[in-house]
Amino acid sequence: PAKPKLSPKLSLPVPTGKPKPQPKPQPKPMSDKPQPKPKPKPKPSSLLAARAMHRVEEKRSGGVAYTRGTWTGESPRRPLVLYCHATGFCKEVWDCLALQECIGAAAAHDFIALDFRGHGDSDGLHGADWPPKWERCLVADIINVLEAENALDGRPLLGVGHSMGASGLVLAALSGVGFLGLVLFEPILVPYDATDAQQDQKVLQRLVAGARRRRRRWRDGAELKRYLAPKATFRTWNERAFEGYIRGGFRWNCGGGVPGVSRGIELKCDPRVEAFLYLGRCGRATFAQLPKLMRGTRVAVVAGDASTHVRGPWGDAAGYMDQLRAAFNPNPNPNPHPNPNNPSVELWEGHTHWLPLEDPARAARCVAAQLVAAANPDPNANPNPNPNPNPNPNPNPGPNGGGGGAACDVVVSLGRVDET
Repeated sequence: PAKPKLSPKLSLPVPTGKPKPQPKPQPKPMSDKPQPKPKPKPKPSSLLAARAMHRVEEKRSGGVAYTRGTWTGESPRRPLVLYCHATGFCKEVWDCLALQECIGAAAAHDFIALDFRGHGDSDGLHGADWPPKWERCLVADIINVLEAENALDGRPLLGVGHSMGASGLVLAALSGVGFLGLVLFEPILVPYDATDAQQDQKVLQRLVAGARRRRRRWRDGAELKRYLAPKATFRTWNERAFEGYIRGGFRWNCGGGVPGVSRGIELKCDPRVEAFLYLGRCGRATFAQLPKLMRGTRVAVVAGDASTHVRGPWGDAAGYMDQLRAAFNPNPNPNPHPNPNNPSVELWEGHTHWLPLEDPARAARCVAAQLVAAANPDPNANPNPNPNPNPNPNPNPGPNGGGGGAACDVVVSLGRVDET
C-alpha cells in the first residue's frame, strides 16, 4: 500500500550541514547609578532565622543547647531576653513569640532560647542530677548559658518562661541572677511540697501518670501529626508553635525503634524524665521567698479565668492568683494612690495553660513592654538592684530554697491545662 503523505504542518525539517552559531548575548549597558547587591537568601535552622535577623546561631555550653538571635537597631542599653520552655517541650516553641513585630520594634536586643537538660538537643540528666530537682538542675542550666554569653556582668536581663521554665527563672532570680524583668506564664509556685497530702495531688498524679504512659515512637511525620493533632493540649495552639514543637521536640530519621522502619521518629524528652521533673518541682521554701522579688520592683499578674492546672486548696485560678498576690507582696500599701510595688491582677478569658503558645501576639506585648522599660531605664532607679551580683554557678538552695533576691518586673499569666 502507498505511504500516507504528511501534511506540511506535520513534516519535520531535515538538518543539513553544521548548525548555525548562535549569537552571544550582549551585556546590558551599565547605568550611572550603583547597582544594589543581591541579598543572600537566609538558611534558617529554625523559624528564628526566617526573619531579617542580624545573627542567629545554634550553640552549646556545658551540655545545654540554645539558640542565640539578635534584633538589630540602636539601643542605649542592649537587653538580653532569655526564653525558658515548659516540661517536656523545647526551645523551638518560642519561635512564634520571639519573632513578633512588636518585640522587635520595642527595642534592639539579643535573645536566647534554651533546651533544659533532658529536653530537645541538650544532654540528658544523670549522675548527681538524678532524680532531678528544679532548684538544682534548672538554675544550673540558666546560669550556665548566661555565663557562656557573658551576661552576668550587669547587662540588662529579661526572663520569659512558661510553667516549669517560669519557675526556673524565679529560682534563678532568688539564687542571685539579676533579672530586670520576668514574664512568667503560669509558673508552678505552690505553698507546699510535692509530697504533701493536699488537694493538688490529684493534678500532680494526673500529670505524672500521663507522662509515664506517653507514646515515644512513630513511623513518619504524617503518623506523628495525626497522633498529636486531636490531643486536647494542641487543639488551641498557634500553628507556628505547633510546627516548632514538631521540628525541635522529636528526633527524625532515627528508625524510631519501630521494626522494619528506617526513617522513624522519636520523642526527645524521655517520658520517665518528664515524670520525675513533675515530682521535682519547687515547693513551700520557694513560695516563702517570693517577697524578695518585690524589692523596689513592679509586679503585674495576668491570669486565665479557666485554669485547672493550678487548682488546689485555694480553689480555682482566681484563688491561686490571690495566693500569689499575697506571696509577692505580703504587706500591700493601704494608700489609695497606686504603688508600683503592689501587684496588679488581670484575668484573660478563653485561654488555657498553653497561653503563650495559643496567642503569641498578645503574649509578645507583655515582653515588649518589659523591653521598653529595660532599654530606657529610669535615671533615678537603683543602678545595681541585685543584692547578690555573683550567683553561685552550682546553686544548692538547701532547706530554705535559695540565697539572696533580685529586683525584677514580674508578669504572671495563667490558663487551663488539659491532659496530653
